Order: sequence, then structure tokens, then C-alpha cells
Amino acid sequence: MNILINENQLEFLEKYTFYKELIFKYWDKNGAKIGDHFFHLFDLKNMGLFESNVYSLLTEYRGREKSIEIAKNLLTDTHSIGFDGFKCGNYNYDFIVVNSNITNQKSPIHEQLIMEIAVLVSSKDATVTLIETGEELSLIDALGDGVIGWVVEGEVKECIYDYFHEKITKRVGIAVEINTMEITEFI
Repeated sequence: MNILINENQLEFLEKYTFYKELIFKYWDKNGAKIGDHFFHLFDLKNMGLFESNVYSLLTEYRGREKSIEIAKNLLTDTHSIGFDGFKCGNYNYDFIVVNSNITNQKSPIHEQLIMEIAVLVSSKDATVTLIETGEELSLIDALGDGVIGWVVEGEVKECIYDYFHEKITKRVGIAVEINTMEITEFI
């Protein structure tokens, strides 16, 4: 079977292959991870790559099964936002992942693995400090507030997303999506 591609497509594939090999050599020498230094070093826009392309390359570099294994291991235990853990806004709470599922999105040049998760957030000792007033509220009180509750819920979810972006996506290339989030007194 012959596949016909135009000149622009051929140029893109050649450029993509070149940059892929360059990035793999960088990871061979410096370790397979993506962080601020990586993004400063590689000008993705001029390379014709998106951030999601690079995360897919990281998964390809490590190997699909190894990446999934590392990601699943990182989901275990209790995770903390605030307290002495990952800092995000003025929030303090613990959470666990109770369910996960791997799916993928395919494009002509790469596959992006997605880990869909279900999360339980502990309301025990959970707080938020309001920026405007400096008042500290329990997470339950803030969520129940008719004016700010929906904002707080969105920010709690966003903090968990940011946490896993740092801990999983930048380490193994697998994107994390939160399918369900429940606030509970016990975890």
C-alpha cells in the first residue's frame, strides 16, 4: 500500500523525527523528565511541537507499560495540598485516588495516554483562606457558601489537577483527568 503525502507533510515528519531524536538524546544524558529547564532549553513553538507532543514523546521514551506502572505507583497513598505538601492557593486538604482508568487519544504522529481518576477529598482539618478577607474557613463551610462554593469546588479540583501534572505528567507523560471528585469526612 502506498501512502501519498504532500511536501509540507514530508517536511513536518522529517522535522518531527529530527527533534524527537534530539529530545531522546537529551533525556539519555540528563534523565527523562520535563520541567522548566526543559521548556527553556527547547523552543517548542519553533520546533512545530505542542506541549502534548512532548509528553507523548516522554511516554514513548520510557515505554508505555513502564510509564503506566510509574503513574499507578504515584497514585497510591494519601496526597496533600497545602499543609506540608504541594502548595496551591490558600488550600489545605488531603485526598486519595479511589479509581483510575487509562485511555488514549491518537493523532497521526503520536498517542497521548490519559489517566482518568476518581478522587476522595478529606474534609477533616481541610481549610481555605479567603484572599479578599484573609478569613480561614473549613473546606465544608466554603463549599456550602452560596456565593463562593462553586469557585472553591473548581479550585480544589484544579489544585489536584496541578498536583498530578507536576507529579505524573511531567515525569511520565501521562495526562491526568479528574472524572469525579467527592468531599468526605473520612479517607
